Amino acid sequence: MSILTSFTVIQKVTTFITERPIKMSMETESASSLAYPAITVCSPVFFTRERLEFYGLSDDNDDMANYLILSLQTDEVIPRPMKEEAEMINMEERLVNTMEKFNLTRLEMFRKIAVKCKEFIHFVREKSFGPDHYSWPLPCGDIFYKVPIFTPFGTCFTTNRTIRTISTGVTQKL
Repeated sequence: MSILTSFTVIQKVTTFITERPIKMSMETESASSLAYPAITVCSPVFFTRERLEFYGLSDDNDDMANYLILSLQTDEVIPRPMKEEAEMINMEERLVNTMEKFNLTRLEMFRKIAVKCKEFIHFVREKSFGPDHYSWPLPCGDIFYKVPIFTPFGTCFTTNRTIRTISTGVTQKL
């Protein structure tokens, strides 16, 4: 009885596998019509010392730069900075005085002292670019927006969504 049952099951499975209906369809899409996601690259360097010095925000021990970086953090910093409340208030007042002196908002101040795109992104190569690199789109302005995005990870730059690329290679200045 079990032999007959096994034979029947094997026969049905074999018949199903060899005679099952198969429906295949294919859809093609050209690479130029695909919407690629934005690429964001971040420099771990938030600000340049030269610009901090220009705005009077540079210290020997980088207290002000660290204060500015901490202001970008969205999560609680652990371990907590070993600064007194009065020192933090003094740094905020110093920042506000600098912003008033140069007539800048906080965001404008951050943009003035931040690492610039061209200081961070050195070279971008795409398959369709010709051999003459002078005819290539500019890495900063054409391919990546020049306006920085400030995150807890650093100063970031995002690709321009209007430029159509197949693949992008990015070389960063370190």
